[in-house]
Amino acid sequence: MTEAELREIVKLYEEENSVLKKEIDVLQNMLDSQEITHKNEKEFIMLQWERQRNELEDQNRNLIKTIEALEATILELKERLKYSHKTAEKRENTESPLGQLNDLWKSHTIRSEPIDSLQFGDSMKLSSKRSRRSEVDRLNETERMLKSQEVQLLKTGLMANALQLSYLNDELEIMNHSHASNKKKLGKKARK
Repeated sequence: MTEAELREIVKLYEEENSVLKKEIDVLQNMLDSQEITHKNEKEFIMLQWERQRNELEDQNRNLIKTIEALEATILELKERLKYSHKTAEKRENTESPLGQLNDLWKSHTIRSEPIDSLQFGDSMKLSSKRSRRSEVDRLNETERMLKSQEVQLLKTGLMANALQLSYLNDELEIMNHSHASNKKKLGKKARK
């Protein structure tokens, strides 16, 4: 083999090496670009995650405030209920029988019905008890409703927060998996 032929072979190898080097540079640039894209995507997702986390924390704080307000309302209703009981008992003990009989006499003159003072006293007590029972029932129903709203608010808020965090974690996992897959493919191309 002559020197000219050897030089020709060397030249061909150099040209092939140059082509391979360019291909490797292209692949490396692609890999670097993927790294930058992945980094930017990750930063974007992390910023979004941070923003959503802050929003969720704000929602949690608002929920806690709402629950505290509901608890305060329930306590206030209980106090009002106690006060209502005491007031009703006090009124029942201090009302004048003469005044009641006078009112009964006035109504009797209109209706012309016989007066039974004992029956009247019993009916007044019964009416007072019914009124108190009705008020107690209303307050108890309001308390049950507030407790139900409190539990519902808490459940709704916590479920929404859990779903948001789960969604963001899934997004990060998908992005990391995609980046790892792309990096593996580019690595195989570079080795070829």
